[in-house]
Amino acid sequence: MFFVITSLCDTSSSSLPHSHKPAPRLVAVRPDPTLRGPLCECVPSPVSTVDSFKEVEDSLCVPQYNKYREERVILFLKMASGHAFQPDLVKRIHDTIHMGLSVRHVPSLILESKGIPCTLNGKKVEVAVKQIIAGKAVEQ
Repeated sequence: MFFVITSLCDTSSSSLPHSHKPAPRLVAVRPDPTLRGPLCECVPSPVSTVDSFKEVEDSLCVPQYNKYREERVILFLKMASGHAFQPDLVKRIHDTIHMGLSVRHVPSLILESKGIPCTLNGKKVEVAVKQIIAGKAVEQ
């Protein structure tokens, strides 16, 4: 499953310098109305970057807005068995996303989570997490 990190639209544009284009092996594009940023529906996603770390079993990325509607992105990590959440891991994820995609794709916060909420059919529940971190009641 892919998660939206930021709102950068046309990653295939030939007007971008080669050094600013995301590496094809890291880019996954998904329209996602629940996590859409202010600019467009389809955005590059670094989820394959996070999935490539053996220390991470699962992840979820959601936006959080302040009272001025400014967005920051939070990446939650569920650690794999036998691995601990460490500052070194956060730095390696940060650096990998920054180098593989761009600085705009790096989440503002990378936090540990004991679990990633899912529906009965296994779909991750981004909307509920987004409501919780906004201090709202979870709609069912």
